[in-house]
Amino acid sequence: FLVAGTGKADLALMRAAPGRIFVKTGAEGVYCAALPEFGLGIALKCDDGASRGAEVMIASVLAKLLRDDEALVAKLTELAHPAIESRVGAKVGSLRPTAALS
Repeated sequence: FLVAGTGKADLALMRAAPGRIFVKTGAEGVYCAALPEFGLGIALKCDDGASRGAEVMIASVLAKLLRDDEALVAKLTELAHPAIESRVGAKVGSLRPTAALS
């Protein structure tokens, strides 16, 4: 894949559903995705340009669209709620989508 790389959200999302989800990150909090089985393309932008916010948004939107596949929704929901860790690796919080996306 020509995506952001190992350990990045676009690759994790595509690995969650090989061949069903295609995702590419852009600059300044932009994400694009394609769901071929629905003939659907998605583009979104996080207003403040933060990639970590955009990652939560795209994972949450994909979970809503693919809600009929419970195992996939579980993976996408996990990606939509990443942990925030301190410099020493302690979990100090998490990101989560707003009510409008969850």
